[in-house]
Amino acid sequence: MAAAAPTLLAQHAVGTDTAGALLVAAGDQSAPVRSEAAFAQLCGVAPLPASSG
Repeated sequence: MAAAAPTLLAQHAVGTDTAGALLVAAGDQSAPVRSEAAFAQLCGVAPLPASSG
């Protein structure tokens, strides 16, 4: 894992399990993930607009 993503593993609180999950999620796409917002939407954690009405 360290050879595949050394910058990712250097981030705070990112271990080999987390890095592996992120690489699998991002690597399974036909197009590259170009932003943090795009990756959040890919993972299903992007905020959705909602109203209290």
